[in-house]
Amino acid sequence: MLSRLYDLLTRPTEVVEVVGLLPFNGAIWPIVVVNVFFVVFAFRLGPWLMRNREPFNLKRVIMVYNIFQIIYNGIMAVLSVKLLSHYLEQPDGLACIRPMSMDHPAKKFEIFCVLLYIGNKFSDYLETLFFILRKSYKQVTVLHVYHHIMMTTFLYLHMVTRGIGGQGSTIGMLNTFVHVVMYVYYLLSSINTELKKSLWWKKYITQLQLAQFAILFVHQLWPLVMVPDCPVSTVWQCLALTQAVVMMWMFGNFYHKTYIRKPKDKQLTGKQS
Repeated sequence: MLSRLYDLLTRPTEVVEVVGLLPFNGAIWPIVVVNVFFVVFAFRLGPWLMRNREPFNLKRVIMVYNIFQIIYNGIMAVLSVKLLSHYLEQPDGLACIRPMSMDHPAKKFEIFCVLLYIGNKFSDYLETLFFILRKSYKQVTVLHVYHHIMMTTFLYLHMVTRGIGGQGSTIGMLNTFVHVVMYVYYLLSSINTELKKSLWWKKYITQLQLAQFAILFVHQLWPLVMVPDCPVSTVWQCLALTQAVVMMWMFGNFYHKTYIRKPKDKQLTGKQS
C-alpha cells in the first residue's frame, strides 16, 4: 500500500512535452506538499504564528502586488487572444480544441502561455499570506482557499497526465480577463476607505465570476455532447464540469449571503428599530 502510494507520488510524468519543465520531471508530490502546507498555514500555522503579534501594515505592499497582478494578468489576457487565434484555425474551432502536436509552429508559444499561467496561480497564494499578516482571518474562507488549491492542483495534474493545451485552455483564458477586472477593483479599494465605499460595482465582479463558470461549464460540456469524435478525456471533462458546478454553488452562496440576504436583514432591522 505504502509502496504504491510512494510510487504514485514520485513517478515521473510520461508526457514528453512537460518533462524538464516541471520540478522532479513532473512527479506529483511537489504539488501535494505545497498545497497541504498552504492549507495548514492558512487555517492553523499562520494564525498561530501571528497570535502574539500586531497586524502588519501592508498597504503599500498590497498596492504594489495589485499593480503587479493587473500587469501580469493583462499580459496573459493579450497572449490568450493570440493563442485563441491559433485554436480558431483548427477544423472544429473552439467546439473541440485539440492539443497541438510538438512540431506545430505555435506549440512553444502554447507551452510558454501555460507556464506563465501556472506561475501566476502560485503567485495568487501571496494574497492569503497578506490576509494572515494583517490578521484579516475572516477573508481566509473555505471558498478562498479551495479556489486557490483547486486551480493549481488541477492545472498541474492535467499537465502531467494529459499534457499542455486542449479544451481546458479556455479556463485559463477567461480567468485572466476576470482577474484583470478583479485586481483593478482591489487596487482602487486599497487607495483609501472613502473610495472603497464609492465602488458600487463590487458585486458585479462576483456576477462576472459566476458568468465565467457558467460559460466554462457549457464549453467543457460541448465536445462531449456535440462533437463525439473530439479527442478529449471524458474523465477530465467531467472533472471540469464538476468543478464549474462547485464553483458556481460556492460563489453563488457567497453572493446570496453578501448581496441579497444582508441588505434584507438590514431593512428588517431598520423597520424594527
